[in-house]
Amino acid sequence: MLYTNWLSILFAFGVSLYMGHLLQPVAKHLGLIDQPGGRKHHISETPLVGGIAVFLGFAFAILTLDISLAPFRSLIAGSTLLIIVGVLDDLHEIPPYSRLIGQALASLFLVFWGGVHFTALGNILGTGNITLVNTSTVFSIFIIIASINAMNMLDGIDGLLGCICVIMLLTLMLAGIHVMEPDIALIAAIVISALAGFLFYNFPFRKRHAKIFMGDSGSMFLGFIIICTIMYLSNAPRIHQLNLGCIVWIMALPIFDIINVTLRRLMLKQNPLHATRDHVHHFFQKYNFNLYQTLWSLIFITLITNIIGLIGFYTGVTPYYLFYSFTFLFLILSILYQYQWIKLTKASS
Repeated sequence: MLYTNWLSILFAFGVSLYMGHLLQPVAKHLGLIDQPGGRKHHISETPLVGGIAVFLGFAFAILTLDISLAPFRSLIAGSTLLIIVGVLDDLHEIPPYSRLIGQALASLFLVFWGGVHFTALGNILGTGNITLVNTSTVFSIFIIIASINAMNMLDGIDGLLGCICVIMLLTLMLAGIHVMEPDIALIAAIVISALAGFLFYNFPFRKRHAKIFMGDSGSMFLGFIIICTIMYLSNAPRIHQLNLGCIVWIMALPIFDIINVTLRRLMLKQNPLHATRDHVHHFFQKYNFNLYQTLWSLIFITLITNIIGLIGFYTGVTPYYLFYSFTFLFLILSILYQYQWIKLTKASS
């Protein structure tokens, strides 16, 4: 399927690349730019059009596919809504609750219209399959919203979000091929291609500063696309499904960041939705990692965790082995992480 639709995949790259260039002066005219200053350390005004470019590359490319788009209509509708909400947020910085309403609506599209939701957690505790009889809808909506915000939180340095999403989507594409779900694998491949067009402008090649940023529109769109792809694969009817043990390894970095940032802000009696410089990439920079060292360290970590998740999926490792190993490592690293943040905070006060 990927081979027969290679022109569509290439088309996503071309549209994203072209729109990334075309929208830059438009963004400056409309004021759709990220101003330096405060907690933002970039040195010049930067257009927030990366998400729009990636979405347009994705949207135009899927229209050229020789597959039925009926199963993906809720995904497309939810993505479109998040792009609109994200652009409004990038323009006027709308209240957090307004963003949450948009994210909830996109989640409802997927769950109720698309019929895509988590029905079971699998045998993650070693006590048998855990089914979500009465909580499937609520759990699915919560996970979708959490995933959207987790990806939004990681969008902090040039090239980071785009590269992390490419790795995750590549993992999900390979998983889709493995479970004989070529349409899902094709969707993932198209988003990867569109992201490649964005990274041409955003990745810090030769110490070049990013020409465009993803913006909230792009980070929310990518978070939605990734969790949707995971949910489609977790409901795959053939061979075996993508289980929670594999999912937590694939999503390890966003999970680690959003949980630890939320806990830290609650301990400090701060609003968890209030943006501050306390994310995992800021942690690396506090220890004098430069942009490149931070970027490549987090790319490497994401690559390793995704390889673990993919190998576990391909080889059929028992889900609770994957889940318990992830939970153990997560707890150890989280304790060390929070302890080091406390030391850094005391040293700077």
